[in-house]
Amino acid sequence: MPFNCVDGSIPARRTSSSSFDEDRVAVLLHEVRVRRIERDGDDFQPVGPRVLRGDRATGQQHQEHQGLVHGARTEVCTNANRLEVEQHALAMVQGTSWDDVKLFLALVRTRRLAAAAKTLGVDISTTSRRLARLEEQLGLSLFDRRRDGLVATDAAMRLLAPAEEMERASHGFGRQVDVLERRVEGPVRISTPPGIAESFVGPLLNDLALRHPGIRFEVDASTRQVDLTKREADLGVRTVKPKGGPLVRQRLARARWIPMASPALAASLGVVRNWNDVPWIGWAYELERLHASRWLTTHLKAEPVLKTNSFALQVATVQRGLGAALMPEQYLSVHQFAPLQLSRTLTAEAKSLPRDDLWLVAHEGLRRVPRVAAVWDYFVAVFSARI
Repeated sequence: MPFNCVDGSIPARRTSSSSFDEDRVAVLLHEVRVRRIERDGDDFQPVGPRVLRGDRATGQQHQEHQGLVHGARTEVCTNANRLEVEQHALAMVQGTSWDDVKLFLALVRTRRLAAAAKTLGVDISTTSRRLARLEEQLGLSLFDRRRDGLVATDAAMRLLAPAEEMERASHGFGRQVDVLERRVEGPVRISTPPGIAESFVGPLLNDLALRHPGIRFEVDASTRQVDLTKREADLGVRTVKPKGGPLVRQRLARARWIPMASPALAASLGVVRNWNDVPWIGWAYELERLHASRWLTTHLKAEPVLKTNSFALQVATVQRGLGAALMPEQYLSVHQFAPLQLSRTLTAEAKSLPRDDLWLVAHEGLRRVPRVAAVWDYFVAVFSARI
């Protein structure tokens, strides 16, 4: 039965699904305090008599029992959530699998079952079952389920620091294992935007595989930014220079965006005097935020003949002569495109087109690992010579 603190306040309740409630804490603390009496004798000072709801003792035994339990429950009000419950949960966490800790961290950080499931590479139902099992194992309610997502409870927030410490230790262990590698073999995970993957990274892999047949490549060609500090990838090719973190960076190339088309379409257009005279291929959905997309939207009144979030489709349709597109100047030689001929006015306007740097990035703990170093050195040499 719930009980009140000495000052009349009511301690925070656990949810009904939690097996680690206030009365259980009181019993545990009562046992602790009895052991202290046996150990310390007169050093123990029980709290004075007061009848609490739920007590069953009678007579003198009631008075003695009351002092012990009241003292224990007073300690619950002030210290249980801060000390005894936390120590119990942390002891339970030590026996928790690393997969469950990763689940806990993903839920705290995303606040959504679906987002956590995507991060972990499992489905939502599996994530929900694992969370229920973890809460049952710890005897704690870790999250409040609300319409706007999951909200970590106080207990969960106290477990966050040790969980993150386990995460750091796991990453440190992995980095040390990598440092011990000696042979140029094994998987190398590369994260790169889709256009760069298809036009630049992909064509290099064949020669690189011939040089180092023991390497296996995994390429994440998406627009999402993977976290290299957490080893979500071994190498990253970025158009924005990463800031902060234990990362090594090297600029591979500098590029300006220019309007280009197939040679046949560029010749048929002649000197372009109005941006709206050109059939354009633009960006859609998540790629509309690109600086080149915003530039084109600002200077163009007519709708593009095609809008897409696929760089491969842009390249293919430009090659077929469907329209012109804004692309980094290196695409001219890679795909045999031709720059549009612009009037003097449009040439001046084109000077405001964006410029990009291309960066190669890796975690400093992985940079010298042989398999990662081999890919790094090859990319630097080839990009420097060709781009």
